[in-house]
Amino acid sequence: MKNGGFTLIELAIVLVVIGLLLGIGAGMIGPLIKRTKYQETRERLKANVESLIGYALTHGGKLPARCTNNIRYLKDAWGKDIQCIIERKLTLQSICKINHTTLKVKDENEANTNQEIAFILLSSGPNYNLQTNIKRRIIYIHKSGKKIDDYCSSSKDPCRPEAYDDIPEYILLNQIKTILFKTGICK
Repeated sequence: MKNGGFTLIELAIVLVVIGLLLGIGAGMIGPLIKRTKYQETRERLKANVESLIGYALTHGGKLPARCTNNIRYLKDAWGKDIQCIIERKLTLQSICKINHTTLKVKDENEANTNQEIAFILLSSGPNYNLQTNIKRRIIYIHKSGKKIDDYCSSSKDPCRPEAYDDIPEYILLNQIKTILFKTGICK
C-alpha cells in the first residue's frame, strides 16, 4: 500500500529545480538594479534641465550663477553629486542677447561635434570615475563603453581606464533660445 508521500529522489529533484530558478533570478537582479538606477539618473538629470529652463523663464532669460539652489536633484541614483557647469555669460545677461558661448561640447555620439551649449549636467554613472573630460571650456563626451579615464579628481576617483559610463545631459544655446522665443521672453 502506498502512503501518498514523496520519495527522497522526488524531493531532491524539486530542490534542485528551485535552486536553479533562484540562481537564475539572483543573477538577473544585478543588471536590473543597474538599469533601474541608470534610468532614474537620466530622469533626475532631465528634471534638473527642466528646473534650469524654468529658472531662465522666470528670470528674464538668465541662468542661475550656481546650480545647487536651483535644481531638483543634487545627487544621482547612486548617491553621488551631479556635476553642473553653466556658461557664465548666460548668468550675467539674458540668453536672448547672446550669440556665442565659450562652453562647447564635443560629443562622439553626435554628428555635429562642436556645439555651443548653455549648460551641462553630469553623473559619473555606476563607477566613481568621472570620465567626461573638460579642457579649456570644451567638454568631451565619449561613446558609451569606450575604455577611458581622462579625468581623475579625488581619492574616490582613481585614475584607471574603465568603460565610459558617464551620463551627460546638456542644452545647446540655440535650443534654449528657441524655448525663450516661443514663450515670448525673447523678442
